[in-house]
Amino acid sequence: ALYTYEIDPDLHYSRHRPVLPLASGKSTFGSGTRIAYTASIEGAVLLDKNVIVGRGSTLRADLSPIRVGENSIIGDNVSLHTLELHQLVPGSVEIGANVYIGDKVTLRCCIIDDGAYIGEGSFIAEGTIVQRGAVVLPGTVTQPGAVLASGKVWGGNPCREISELSAKYTSKAGEKIRSVREFVEAVDGEVLYIRTPEAVSEQVSEKTDEKAEQTREQRTN
Repeated sequence: ALYTYEIDPDLHYSRHRPVLPLASGKSTFGSGTRIAYTASIEGAVLLDKNVIVGRGSTLRADLSPIRVGENSIIGDNVSLHTLELHQLVPGSVEIGANVYIGDKVTLRCCIIDDGAYIGEGSFIAEGTIVQRGAVVLPGTVTQPGAVLASGKVWGGNPCREISELSAKYTSKAGEKIRSVREFVEAVDGEVLYIRTPEAVSEQVSEKTDEKAEQTREQRTN
């Protein structure tokens, strides 16, 4: 199930608004999704379950939606935004399931298929399609409308095929993804990540039970 944004009761208030509705629509989050407090989610951003959005990242969907599939990771200081393009080029950002977007990556109106890996500092231009499971090395710059085929490793400026996908690259990608998830689990609850309403409700329920137990002990004594 998807949820609209609600305020975490443990949120330390500041002037920064992590989630901002725009004319294009409101954001929706799946259960288990975590968003850094310093991130900005603007407009019709649709995050499926167990998505992670890192610190300082901006997802701006003022013209078309941004959709992110389940279990995907968006790193720190990432920029995702939509543009008004020709009718044959999708103006939205579509990210599949189990995708990793590294730190300081910029994505403009592109399609990232399931299981793809985008290395740190890359620039994915408008109309680019990264096919299922493809690996994009750090610092890569794609040309508008480029198609990065699955089963390949891509890199360079301009982007070109580097090699066939091998265990060397898949193992490194897997290690990076595991380390990010372990970090988020370790800091969860330390005022670094917004939890979805489902997680907030569980926490409120735990606190209510704890308070009721303390009251019973006081009455017994």
